[in-house]
Amino acid sequence: MVVGGRFVGILGAGAVGSATGARLKMLGFRPVLLGRSGIVTRSIQFHGWDMIVKMEPESSQSLKKVEALFVTVKAFDLVASIEAVLEKIPRNIPIVTLSNGAIESELKELARKHGEWIWRKGVCFAGSFRLGPSEFSLGSPNGYIVFGSLEGRLGVTEKSNIEAQITQLDSNSFFRWSEDAIVESRKKWVYNVVINTLCTVHSLGRNGLLLERESEIKSVHEEAYRLAQEMWGPWPADFSCEDSCKSLLDLINLTSDNENSMYRDSQDNKQTENEYLAVVACKYQGYPLLQALSVQINHLLSPNLLENKVSQDHK
Repeated sequence: MVVGGRFVGILGAGAVGSATGARLKMLGFRPVLLGRSGIVTRSIQFHGWDMIVKMEPESSQSLKKVEALFVTVKAFDLVASIEAVLEKIPRNIPIVTLSNGAIESELKELARKHGEWIWRKGVCFAGSFRLGPSEFSLGSPNGYIVFGSLEGRLGVTEKSNIEAQITQLDSNSFFRWSEDAIVESRKKWVYNVVINTLCTVHSLGRNGLLLERESEIKSVHEEAYRLAQEMWGPWPADFSCEDSCKSLLDLINLTSDNENSMYRDSQDNKQTENEYLAVVACKYQGYPLLQALSVQINHLLSPNLLENKVSQDHK
């Protein structure tokens, strides 16, 4: 179905951003890939859904025409990246944040400061990975993005016209609207804490390698599940710790061949989202496994990041 080439911005042109843009283009939209300084000026190629989708840079004028913005940057870059582009895009459009980690406080502050935009919480359950500098591939055709009101069922849940069109055209396949997006984001936080933390600590390049450590997965998961409840309130009555652990193991199986992004970042001497994942446990009592794992990761990362900074300073 042709949608008249409506422009949709994607802030962050990495694996998740490229998947988002590619799917939008397949649906007939015109994805506008952005960085902090403006439109990404290189072509990006994405392999997925039995297609190869090539995304060319849009003109600077397209920024004034975007009708929604998907934000796919890392949690530590979320606020600065959004604030760098807000004045370049129209007001009163939905901004869908897909960053992993405990970012609720940052999102609520952004919504308070910038009430001219419609703020959404989104979660990406789609694995994708880099093939080259400007080339990416989908990990599993069954992945999806779910998004909804920042306040969940208590907030304004009516979809905007552009959100309705995206989800309807996609038949709820990749882009899914949900009144429970907040709950889904908390589930994803638990899963990320377990998968990304353990893969990084044990130097496991792919998620599926974790399956040999099922006992450790369950122990760390139990703490993450309890911590999420302490931070954000009770889980739904139909989502017990056992249910959550089963969903986690299913997710690991589903993404078993996917490269673990946090492990890759640690190997590439890049900043990770650890501060928004396991490190959060250090602010609370009663989470010894998560606290010990967060310390291990910081010890692993600190020398690498320092070495990387020194090398950059001498270039």
